[in-house]
Amino acid sequence: MRQTFILKKGKISFENDEIFISDNMKTLKYILLTCIVISLFCGIINISKLKQVGGENNTSFWLFIMALNLLILIFLFFLSTKSSVLLVDIKSIKLKQIFNNSTLYIKLKNCQIRKVAIQVEDVDALKEYIEKHFEG
Repeated sequence: MRQTFILKKGKISFENDEIFISDNMKTLKYILLTCIVISLFCGIINISKLKQVGGENNTSFWLFIMALNLLILIFLFFLSTKSSVLLVDIKSIKLKQIFNNSTLYIKLKNCQIRKVAIQVEDVDALKEYIEKHFEG
């Protein structure tokens, strides 16, 4: 029962008891994490400088930016970057399509979500395969 779907930037392969995913999700997660840490660091520096100078107007802006970054950081911890997922660990698989962009959401039992951006011409074949083999 080996089925492989070639994506625009990677591939996803369904085997007997595992799903192998090769994409650049791990790189994107680390880039986003680095940007958030740099933004938080800049926010702390700017707030400390504004406290010394006495500029209270811009403090609320930087506090808003830092709160937004902390919220994104919390959601980032629930995002999985596993390249191989066992079928035993999968809670549900859903294929969502918005306009021409399709995304495969693999929800794991440890409350993490593995997202796979599907940019393949034959989305219907993938949708049919998921409905046939992964019900629920």
